Amino acid sequence: MKPLNYLITGGAGYVGSNLSNYLLDNGHSVNIIDTFYFETKIEKHKNLKIIKKDARNLELSDFNDIDIVIDLASISNDPSGELNPYLTYKINGETRGRTSKLAKEAGVKGYILASSCSVYGFNNRIVDEESPTNPLTTYAYANLLAEKLVSSISDSKFSVIIFRQATLFGVSPRMRVDLVVNGMTHSGIKNGKINILRNGEQKRPILSLTELNNRFISLNEDQFKKFN
Repeated sequence: MKPLNYLITGGAGYVGSNLSNYLLDNGHSVNIIDTFYFETKIEKHKNLKIIKKDARNLELSDFNDIDIVIDLASISNDPSGELNPYLTYKINGETRGRTSKLAKEAGVKGYILASSCSVYGFNNRIVDEESPTNPLTTYAYANLLAEKLVSSISDSKFSVIIFRQATLFGVSPRMRVDLVVNGMTHSGIKNGKINILRNGEQKRPILSLTELNNRFISLNEDQFKKFN
């Protein structure tokens, strides 16, 4: 596969900063767009361009010479989403719809939306892409809105892929310890014990950052190979 030019919105976040390094290590070029509200140590690289900008203010020119957009820019969890539901809908839903439209207009070949398995709500059985959705929070509803907006413009010249990501874990330049595995690990190291919330019988899907990175790459190779 030939090197591709990626644009990653939210590229300085927990997923984005880790993914950027992975793509660069595999010979690709990366443009990071992020507000940098949180401090993230990103090492310089000849194939890396950093743009400090709010995703709500993207312009057509931001997509020049970009092959693939990975749209990560969002308010990142249920509690944060409930602090300002209007803003959550605006950023996690409408803004990502706008980003995909700009990408298509600019001639970008593929767009990947980072959605969430939270769109399924609580279930007593295993769900998949064909299962009905049951969003229970503003964050989940906003993700579902984004899915509908971006999928509506997918066609033979503009491929859209949606990742309904599980709860993530792993080390990143922009570390988070509020995620369940990271939080338990942090508690074990700091306090010498792991805290289990509720009765310990609950289940949830989890996914490592390494595996997520592999999925981004493998899907691009499979779905976007016509662009090689």
